[in-house]
Amino acid sequence: MANVTEYIYKDTSGTNDIQLQDDSSGVFSNSDSSGWTRLVLSSPTAVLLDSSVNPEAIEWDSAGLVTLKPVSLIEYGIYKNCKFIAYSPNYQDGVVYGGATNGLTIKVL
Repeated sequence: MANVTEYIYKDTSGTNDIQLQDDSSGVFSNSDSSGWTRLVLSSPTAVLLDSSVNPEAIEWDSAGLVTLKPVSLIEYGIYKNCKFIAYSPNYQDGVVYGGATNGLTIKVL
């Protein structure tokens, strides 16, 4: 994930899809998310969405395609250096996608 800006429109019925990718082998490939039990979207200052708190707001498939649903849970604004943290039985402390070096910006309009 590099220099991505994702727009979330709170007052619509549309969704936002973001493909998370793994580069641990040296090449980007879709993430195997079949074992994920929880997914968190956070900025450096706040948790924006947490699937364990609001499962209706964030979903994923087994290939790492994350769907964000427009909800009133996120305040309007621009959130820079966001990251997804995926939890599974093998990674109880979570695996981070995005963050300060990868430039994920969430704009809530």
